[in-house]
Amino acid sequence: MKKVIVLLMAAMAIVVCNPVMGQTRKDKKAAQKAEWEAEQQRKAEEAKLLHELKMDSIRNAKQAQEEAAAKAEKEKAEAAAKAEKEKQEQARYTTYQVPCWQADDEDYYYASASRRRGYNQQNTLATATLRAANQQMQQKIMSAFKQVTRDYFDQMDINEKSDEAMHIESAGERIIDTYLNDVMEYCREQTRPDGEGMIIMYIGIKVSKKGVVDALSRGLSQDQQLRLRFNEQKFREDAWKVFEKDQRESYDDFQKENK
Repeated sequence: MKKVIVLLMAAMAIVVCNPVMGQTRKDKKAAQKAEWEAEQQRKAEEAKLLHELKMDSIRNAKQAQEEAAAKAEKEKAEAAAKAEKEKQEQARYTTYQVPCWQADDEDYYYASASRRRGYNQQNTLATATLRAANQQMQQKIMSAFKQVTRDYFDQMDINEKSDEAMHIESAGERIIDTYLNDVMEYCREQTRPDGEGMIIMYIGIKVSKKGVVDALSRGLSQDQQLRLRFNEQKFREDAWKVFEKDQRESYDDFQKENK
């Protein structure tokens, strides 16, 4: 009887415990599922954060590259501007040889000129340029001749030196003008026509210093007003001393004298 009662009580206990045990297993599965879902969400959020960090890094790297490129471009432009400025500054102080220009030497006076006209006016352009070169030559020789005249009369023991000097200068100017009618052209250059069809012509001429001194000495010795008091030999010596030393070392020297 006791065994029967024990068996009944055990069966009742099993019946009572089965629902509780089933509920526990269900809760456990739900908890596991919730835990798994939370883990998946955490991983998804972590992956999203890593992706955003990666994208930020890419954007920052790209921005840094663009800024570096912009900086390099700016520095390149600044360097080019600086180089151009230095080039322009250097060009301002860089000397160059003027076409057809040459410094005077012991034997010759040189003069050059340039003029700009239309390409179809070359004939008149050459005449105008040659005339301008002749004018420069005339000024240059007259400057030396006046020095000769001053030196010559300073050594002469005569009255009315100023009148004599004025006369000899006037007579000498006529002789020089005649002499320059037949000058030697040693250089002629011209540029190509520019966008306006204009060209620049350069002409250089030279005159023998000895030839000028000879022409002046002979011409003045035949002057009736000076004939009795003119010492041709003395004048020739004085003139050659001045003409031989009269040399312009640079283009700027001549330009300054003729401003």
